[in-house]
Amino acid sequence: MKGTKVLVAGVIAASMAIPVAVWAGCGACGTHAKVEKKAAACAGKSKAACAAACAAKADSLSTEQLNALLKSDKAVTVLDARSGKWDDGRRIPGATALSAASSPEDIAKVIKSKDAAVVTYCSNLKCGASGKLAGKLKSLGYTNVKEYPEGIAGWADSGNKVEKAES
Repeated sequence: MKGTKVLVAGVIAASMAIPVAVWAGCGACGTHAKVEKKAAACAGKSKAACAAACAAKADSLSTEQLNALLKSDKAVTVLDARSGKWDDGRRIPGATALSAASSPEDIAKVIKSKDAAVVTYCSNLKCGASGKLAGKLKSLGYTNVKEYPEGIAGWADSGNKVEKAES
């Protein structure tokens, strides 16, 4: 309950533009603009479970971070995790479609080494496909995997270029 009360206070303060530090449960996440999501991720969890949730957030990129990475001269493989009816054919430039259902052999054809920089994304913050793909890649031994949780919606809504998938 303690975290819930602080969360409510943080949301009220945020809506009134009052700066506030919000409890994240274990403290491992630090603070950021999406305090309600962070606190909700830790609500009712043990310190270890909360730390794991915060660690997962550390493996994600913001729109600004992804944009900077794509503009840099670093090699990165960007993977669109949407499939079936959720894949509307729009892509972050240079992205390749690959879902969590892909075989290890198909994945190896797209990602050339286990330490290659990889970013997964899907539709939006409510979509879990990019997290599932990132988890599968990590379970297969890929070590440099990040998730872009805002997905194609966040990318496009921020005014970034979107490509049409090649048929």
